[in-house]
Amino acid sequence: MADLHQIQFNYVAEADRLLLRISTADKSEFRFWLTRRYVRLLWPAVLKLLRDNPQVKAQKSNRDRDTVLDFHHQQAMQQGDFSTEYQADAEVTPLGDKPLLLARLQPRQGKNGPVLHLAPREGHGINLALPGPLLHSFAGLLTQSVKQAEWDLDLRMEQPASVDRRTH
Repeated sequence: MADLHQIQFNYVAEADRLLLRISTADKSEFRFWLTRRYVRLLWPAVLKLLRDNPQVKAQKSNRDRDTVLDFHHQQAMQQGDFSTEYQADAEVTPLGDKPLLLARLQPRQGKNGPVLHLAPREGHGINLALPGPLLHSFAGLLTQSVKQAEWDLDLRMEQPASVDRRTH
C-alpha cells in the first residue's frame, strides 16, 4: 500500500456499522465495514500495539505505563490534523468500490512501527502501517466513532483495575 494520506470513520446508522475509508498519497482508497463485534476484536489489538511502545513498556507499574501512554496519546491528538475534511477524490479503489466487511485482523510490529492487517473473511485486505502518532490518531478516531454509534463499548487506554476475587 502507498503512503497513508487520510483516515475516516463514519457511523452508518442504517447498517449499524462503521465505514472506514483509507486514502493513500497515490489517490487510492480502501473501504471497509466494521461491525460492533469486529471493533471488540480490533480495540485490544490497537491497545496492545500502543502499549508495545518502548517508552511505555519501560515503566515499572501499570499506573506509570498508563500515564506515559496517556501522555503520548494526548500529544498525538493535539498534533493531529482533525479539522481537514476527508478528501473523497480517489482515482482507484484497488479492493472494489463497495466496502468490504472486515473479519480478519492481524496486528504486528513492522520494521517502521505498528501494522494492522485488515481483511475480509475471504480475499485480500491491506497492511495498514501506523507508525508513531498515526496509531494514536487511528485509536482516537475509532473511539469517537464508537461513541457516536452508541455501542456501549469500553474503549479506554488504561489497564483495567484488577478484580479482587476474595470472598468476604
